[in-house]
Amino acid sequence: MNEEILPPAKPDSSKSDSGSGDGTTNHLYIGQFHYKGNDLAELRRLSESNPELARKVVESADQQDQRWHASQRFGIISSVVLLIAAMIFVATIVWATGIWTTLMAIGLILAVALLIRVILTGEWSETTWFGKLVGALSKALGSKDEAPTDDE
Repeated sequence: MNEEILPPAKPDSSKSDSGSGDGTTNHLYIGQFHYKGNDLAELRRLSESNPELARKVVESADQQDQRWHASQRFGIISSVVLLIAAMIFVATIVWATGIWTTLMAIGLILAVALLIRVILTGEWSETTWFGKLVGALSKALGSKDEAPTDDE
């Protein structure tokens, strides 16, 4: 049973894949999962005392690693599909409405996004276009030229 899960405790140096030439194995490949270092030593101890539990640990780790790899592949494929869809969407809008209308729509979307951020956080800079707009609007509504400072 132990030999089915793990390599021999001391393989000969011709089969060593540690690169150090000392004859020890420093990793084990099972399915898509790779055991390394201390995990392998702990698994070897576990397989000596309870081989069935060691098999279950290996199978569980392999299944978890397979799920992780599958989710990574799904994320990459989804990102590529979304990127292609966005490029097609932008090209279609530019073709259907024209470049200037599209640029104005992009500017409007960015302005609305900034306003939403300002409304939610309550922060803006007096030097940005929004700060200048707020200053001009406050002057038009009869506000004083300068806001009181902390020194006053």
